[in-house]
Amino acid sequence: MRTRWMLFVVAAIAIALVTGSVSAVDQYKARPLDHQNFGVINAHTTIQTRFVTLGGWGPSDSMHVDARGGITATLSVTVTGGPVEFELFLEDVGHDWAQRPMRPSVAAFDPGTGTVSGSFTFVAAVAPGPYTVNIGWRSPTGVPVTLAAGTLVVQYGQA
Repeated sequence: MRTRWMLFVVAAIAIALVTGSVSAVDQYKARPLDHQNFGVINAHTTIQTRFVTLGGWGPSDSMHVDARGGITATLSVTVTGGPVEFELFLEDVGHDWAQRPMRPSVAAFDPGTGTVSGSFTFVAAVAPGPYTVNIGWRSPTGVPVTLAAGTLVVQYGQA
């Protein structure tokens, strides 16, 4: 009797583990981010108080990816001057270049009187297709801010 009970418990645990792991994968539609692109951002300065596309990362020369499932983009920057805010947005090439923001909406850095370096990761869920990854930035106070250097690392699942 004890042996049957132990077999029942082991079988129940095994079924629960297998069923739970399968439903978790199905629930979240997990997809691997199995491709990566890397870009170097050169020095720029702005006093714009509204978001403008960072030079060299505009619609025609931004990073292009053929993605499915999701895109993550890690922006790393070194800035001096006034406070600065960055946003990343996607252009859906297959749907008339429709723009959609990546989340969270804004990454803010305030170098104060010196220089600050930092990184921030943006994410977006996407349908399969071609996209461009774009960088917007602004000086919310209008004080000149200089982006001394930066990088953008984009990870995505291949479409």
